[in-house]
Amino acid sequence: MNQALQQALRPHHQRLDELIRELRSTAAELFDIPYRPTVTGSNLEAAHRPYWVTQNWNTSVSPVPEGFLDRFLPGELRKYRLQKRLYEEVETVVTHNIENLRWATLRNLDDAFRRFSSNIDERLKEAAEATRGAMRAAHLRKTQDEESTEAEIGHFKQQAAELAALEKTLLQYADALRREGPDG
Repeated sequence: MNQALQQALRPHHQRLDELIRELRSTAAELFDIPYRPTVTGSNLEAAHRPYWVTQNWNTSVSPVPEGFLDRFLPGELRKYRLQKRLYEEVETVVTHNIENLRWATLRNLDDAFRRFSSNIDERLKEAAEATRGAMRAAHLRKTQDEESTEAEIGHFKQQAAELAALEKTLLQYADALRREGPDG
């Protein structure tokens, strides 16, 4: 049952791994951050082991044990009643064992799907948090880049103003030289 369950859930684990890998890779590309693949694994082990009963315990409160009166019956009737009692006991034991197997299997399947669902939720939450972290890092870097760019633009504007003032001074000097003439 464990193998069948793992085989049934394996494609879903692989698809989840593929989607998360694609999400992280895309986030790394978009936000220019390093891509770190995640390590995955699925653990779908049976936690509930069925137990096996080999006899049906008589829980009767009667002081006379079952089959006690059979001693006084003729042989053929005694044999028939013994066979009937054994058949009923075997049927009861088999029914108990089948129910024990069914219950353990049902519990294991329920637990496995619960763990699988929890694993999916956890991994998607981690991927979403990693993407949000990448977005925050990219936004912070963009803000820092804007601040440094604004500072550089301010510096360049100041240098441009100084160059414009220098150019104006040079033009005035050149104009003054031209007015004075070559002899001046």
